[in-house]
Amino acid sequence: MGGPQVIINEALDILCEDALKTAIDESDVKAVGQASLVSHPETLIGLFKPGEPIVMELTVDVYPEVTFTSSYKGLKITAERIPLENEKVKQALDALRKKRVRLVETPSDYVAKLEDSAIVNMKAYQMLSDGTRGPEMRNIAAGEEVEVILEEGRFLPGVVEGLVGTRAGDKVTVPVTFPDNIRDTKLAGLKAEFDIEVVSLKNRVIPEIDEQFAADIREGLTPEGIKQEVVDAVNADAEERTKMNRNKALESALLEITQAEIPECWIQEETRRKFALMMQEVSTQGKSEEEVKKMITKENFEKYREIALPGTIKTLMLGVATAKVAEEEALEVDPLELQDQIDLRKLEAERSGMDEKALRNQLEAKLLADMVLDCLAENADITYVDVKEA
Repeated sequence: MGGPQVIINEALDILCEDALKTAIDESDVKAVGQASLVSHPETLIGLFKPGEPIVMELTVDVYPEVTFTSSYKGLKITAERIPLENEKVKQALDALRKKRVRLVETPSDYVAKLEDSAIVNMKAYQMLSDGTRGPEMRNIAAGEEVEVILEEGRFLPGVVEGLVGTRAGDKVTVPVTFPDNIRDTKLAGLKAEFDIEVVSLKNRVIPEIDEQFAADIREGLTPEGIKQEVVDAVNADAEERTKMNRNKALESALLEITQAEIPECWIQEETRRKFALMMQEVSTQGKSEEEVKKMITKENFEKYREIALPGTIKTLMLGVATAKVAEEEALEVDPLELQDQIDLRKLEAERSGMDEKALRNQLEAKLLADMVLDCLAENADITYVDVKEA
């Protein structure tokens, strides 16, 4: 239960809301946040006379008017370009070719060389500490008609080297020491001997990437198409990071020409959001729930607000700037693309406690910002500077 003052305050709140709605409906003002009385409530109560109109002066933040000091078309920027990994492209193309290797029979007197394929019968025996043979090691890189590709580092140390120079029908014994990094740790460092009989030798013919090679992979594919797909796949990360550098430079250039007065209520709301995210991150770093709760104080919030203020204003300024460009360029997010993004992120959002409306707003803003940055890039004067990665 409350006294008369509580009832009066509730009545004033209702009157303020009604008055603000009426004022906004009758004007072009875009209000944001909550309205507040300029005069103290008791002053209004003292002036109140039943049956006579009451004059209330309200203050409310409004959506900022955004202006650009110069055109956002033709922004001049410099961005760091991450170099493309051409060596990895070559390695990927070679690996693709090797996957489609052809085996060609060889004559009986053919001598095995590196890059060939040897079909062998193999038995492995553990070597005892006194240098004599122990029991046979079954199912340890042994068996009948095992294919051994004669590439250095492809098999157990010593086996490939022991087979190079042999002919079909030859029998060799190869000493082997199992490497320390072998998957089965019980074999690490163990000494063994392999009795190997060469059944046959085959040339491994690695095809060139030509029309037939492309057609075998996919109908309509060309050699140039294969190479481009590999380049795109290998260099996707480098290109994405280059684009991120470009976008940061565009954002900085756009902010330099943007003028707007950010509403205080926006600053407070964005600060609360960032502070909550920081506390959530702290809770995932081993802090107990009780410890995190102790950190959530008015004093800590105000300290954080002061430290984060420049970044908060920058974020909000960038938001209104990109919204202004989107409005002037008539850019709109594709509803189907937005829904696809929502579906992909819904489970992740639910885990973090974000409702679908907040997720929708966040993703729509991100997609629109990406469209704006691409639009700015199309009309910008961009100088790329190659950087050497450590």
